[in-house]
Amino acid sequence: MNSHVSAAHDRPRRRVIVIGLGKMGRLHLRAFLAIPSVEIVGAVDIEPSAQRVAMAAGVPFAATAAELGTPFDIAIVATPPESHRDVAVPLLE
Repeated sequence: MNSHVSAAHDRPRRRVIVIGLGKMGRLHLRAFLAIPSVEIVGAVDIEPSAQRVAMAAGVPFAATAAELGTPFDIAIVATPPESHRDVAVPLLE
């Protein structure tokens, strides 16, 4: 079976990246890892130390979504609120 297909529904799994691996980002990462119809394809954080969190979850890590270079369907923006616009707008473009 293709790893991008959910066995439960025979539908493509939603490819998700988590941007920001602080407290909320880690909570989102853990929650989404438990959903069979989701595939976490990357984690992004500007803090190099956050790579340990991604590695522990078995998720590719990068400093930016562009640097991650993997296609995704959903981006969870779990950065501080004042940075949401700067993070989200380029993703939408």
